[in-house]
Amino acid sequence: MLSMVASVFEIRKGLGMPKTVAELYAFASDAMLARGGGVTAEVRTLLEAVFFEAHVAQARVITEVQLLRAALGAFAPPGTLADLDAKVANPFQTFKGRPEKGHYVELLDGERKGQRGVIVEDDKTDKPYKVKLADGATTGWLEPRQLVSSGLDEAACRAQMARADAERLPALDGAVQALRDEERTAVAQVGERVGQDRLPLLSLLQVEPLQMQSAHLSFQEYFAVNAICSGKYRLPEGSPPPWQWPAFWANAVTLGSEMGDAFGKGLKQTAGAGDELDLSQKLIGGDRPTMVAAVAELMRGLASLSLRENKLTDGEGLQVFATLQTNTTLAQLDLGGNQLGAESGKAMVEALQTNTTLTQLSLKSNKLGDAGGCALAVALKKNTTLAQLDLGGNELGAESGKAVVEALMTNTTLKQLSLNNNKLGDAGGCALAVALKKNTTLAQLDLGGNELGAESGKAVVEALMTNTTLKQLSLKSNKLGDAGGCALAVALKKNTTLAQLDLGGNELGAESGKAVVEALMTNTTLKQLSLKSNKLGDAGGCALAVALKKNTTLAQLDLGGNELGAESGKAMGEALQTNTTLKQLSLNNNKLGDAGGCELAMALQTNTTLTQLDLGGNELGAESGKAMGEALQTNATLTQLSLSNNELCGVELDAARLVSGPA
Repeated sequence: MLSMVASVFEIRKGLGMPKTVAELYAFASDAMLARGGGVTAEVRTLLEAVFFEAHVAQARVITEVQLLRAALGAFAPPGTLADLDAKVANPFQTFKGRPEKGHYVELLDGERKGQRGVIVEDDKTDKPYKVKLADGATTGWLEPRQLVSSGLDEAACRAQMARADAERLPALDGAVQALRDEERTAVAQVGERVGQDRLPLLSLLQVEPLQMQSAHLSFQEYFAVNAICSGKYRLPEGSPPPWQWPAFWANAVTLGSEMGDAFGKGLKQTAGAGDELDLSQKLIGGDRPTMVAAVAELMRGLASLSLRENKLTDGEGLQVFATLQTNTTLAQLDLGGNQLGAESGKAMVEALQTNTTLTQLSLKSNKLGDAGGCALAVALKKNTTLAQLDLGGNELGAESGKAVVEALMTNTTLKQLSLNNNKLGDAGGCALAVALKKNTTLAQLDLGGNELGAESGKAVVEALMTNTTLKQLSLKSNKLGDAGGCALAVALKKNTTLAQLDLGGNELGAESGKAVVEALMTNTTLKQLSLKSNKLGDAGGCALAVALKKNTTLAQLDLGGNELGAESGKAMGEALQTNTTLKQLSLNNNKLGDAGGCELAMALQTNTTLTQLDLGGNELGAESGKAMGEALQTNATLTQLSLSNNELCGVELDAARLVSGPA
């Protein structure tokens, strides 16, 4: 290393030393190549290719086969190497027996497809195998179809593959001879100059057959990174992708990070990834710090990335957010279902204050807490690009709710916000309602599962009286009760923008049902309404059926789990005979019985708009089944009908065009 620094100092001649390690290796490699007499552009390209090939193989020793393969990878037409490889006997293709413990095998599917290892478990069952892979990881139980065996132990298989390499030398050499003159000369020069000690980046280990290695592993890493930055090379099948890289790649990733966007974009191309990458539950098997660092760099070349459910910690989150600060391509990022806490929330603030491309961010089901929630709220005040934010399931309390309120007072870009399954309580709910009065951009808001009570319901009502932008609102799984439900119904009479409302699981009773009816008589914008899992009873159900006779905009209605009986079924049947807008109706998990079922079947004979009907779990019997069968003879619009969890006694329906659950 000292000699390398001296070489750099000599070639720079007082012009100033490199500022990064990557620059140091760039100057050092130039100095060492100059000391050996200089090289052509083709030789430099070949060095990149051969060092990349060696690093992908996690090898220091470079053989003649690898040199020739690197040359063909760098210079030959695409597909040349694949065609040559197809002509060589592969031990994984010739063995036809049963794989057994100790065999060296190759995996055929899953995230580890193409990787090789040794069978360490074989219990002779349907999924008999566990395989220990090269990086030390052991797979779960595998079926025989998920792997192919060489029929040999690892040492014997590698020896056989080495013999195959020797046999393919003539074919590889022949293909190299077909390259352009300058490219053939580059291959010859590398071999000759290494033998003459005139290529200081490589050291000769053996003349025949040729074996050499990088003068220092750092040079191999540097040239491999340059190869990645070029975007010209691909990881071979079976090689772990960057998000599963072992520690062998750690220094290379660090060097790459100093090269900026070129490395991130090249990494995407090298891995064969598109602009959108889903890595949910896929950071497995490699060295954790290396994998996370590689993914952080990979972000530089992506438009969309999902890292859901990878057990990311705060420390790992900080790496991702640090890269996000200067990222100019990523528009969607999903970090849901990890272990990110307050520190991640604070780090995200810095990222969102400088990032100008991210439009969708999900941090749902983490552990941000109020500290993280409040920090993100601060970021929302200044960020001008984020349009969708999901903070559901993050243990956020009233303090976070109030902080978000302040942000929404000034933020002009956020259109979708989810705070579901937190602990905002009435204090947080009421605060957010205040924000809705002034915010003019938010179109979707999810406050489900937040312990909101009647007080929150009333506050939201006041907001909906004046808000003109909110189109979707979820308040499901709270504790609004009839007081909150009736208040919201009042708001529906005057609001002219809300199109979707979810009040499921809110302990609403018949009183709420009747209030909603009055609202639906005049409301002309609501298209989707969920009142599932409440306690409307027949009084509420019948009242809603009356509303359906007059309402001309509602397209989806969910009344599942509301203790509705035959009376509600009959009322709904009558409504469906005249209603011409409802397309989806769910009445599952009620007690309609045959009386209600038959009435609904009768309605289907004349209704021409309903496309989906869910009657699962309604104590329907054979009589309802027969009535439904007759209805389907004339109804031409229903495409999905669920009759699951009933007792139809084997009555057959027109399954050719209906999706029907088990009877």
